[in-house]
Amino acid sequence: MIRTPLRIQVEGLDHSFGHHQVLHDINLDVSAGARLGIVGESGSGKTTLARLLGGALGSSAGAVTVNSAPWSAVRRGSPTRRAVQLIYQDPYASLTPHVSVGSAVREAARVCRRLSRRKARAHAEELLASVGISPALAGRRPRQLSGGQCQRVAIARTLAADPDLIIADEPTSALDISVQAQIINLLLDIMTRRGAGLVLVSHDLAVIRHLTEEVVVMHEGRIVERGATASVLTAPKHPYTRQLCDRS
Repeated sequence: MIRTPLRIQVEGLDHSFGHHQVLHDINLDVSAGARLGIVGESGSGKTTLARLLGGALGSSAGAVTVNSAPWSAVRRGSPTRRAVQLIYQDPYASLTPHVSVGSAVREAARVCRRLSRRKARAHAEELLASVGISPALAGRRPRQLSGGQCQRVAIARTLAADPDLIIADEPTSALDISVQAQIINLLLDIMTRRGAGLVLVSHDLAVIRHLTEEVVVMHEGRIVERGATASVLTAPKHPYTRQLCDRS
C-alpha cells in the first residue's frame, strides 16, 4: 500500500491550561523525514507542543493539522494515527503495569499491522531483539525491569506501528548516564535503518546536536529562534539561545 507523505502543520497555535497560557502563536511545519529538535528550559512549553504535534492533546486556539486534516478529525486506529508515535519521558508511565512487556509489544504489532497472533508474536520478538531486550525478559512486567530496559520496550512498541515520525519527549532524562548513550544510539539507528523522522524534545544540547538537523528554541511558550541545528547552537542570535548555549 502506498502511504501518503506525512506532513504536520501548526498555524497560529495558542494553548492554555485553565487561565494559564503555555503556548503563544506557534507556527511550525514538520514532515516525515524531519530531524527536528525542540529545546528550552522546563516550563517553556516543549512537552505541550510535542503532545499537540502528536495528536495526544487538543489545541485551545489555532490549528494543528496532519495531511491537511485536524487531528481531532483523524480517527483512532487509522493509518495516520499509527504513522505518528510518541515516546514519553517516563518509561514506566507509558507501559501498562500489569501487562508483560512482551504482550505489550505483541498486541501493538497485532493491532497496528493487523497480524495474526502467531505472526504478531514472532514480530514482537524481532522488535524486542532489535532494541536489545532478550526473550528471557519478555514475560516480565514493567516494574521488574530497569528504566533503560523499559524505555527500550517503549521504543519497540513504537516501532510495532511502523511509524513515519517519532516524537520523543526527553526520552533519556529519566535514565542513568550510562544508559542514555545506548538509547540515543538506538534512536539514531532507527532513523538510519528505518527512515523514520524524529522530533526530539530535550534540554540536553549535546543530544540535540547529535540527533537533529533543525532546531527550534522555546522560551516562555514562544519560538524565539529556529534554523539549522549546527548554525543555531554554534552562532545563536537570540539572547535566550546564547544563555542556553553558555550553560551547556
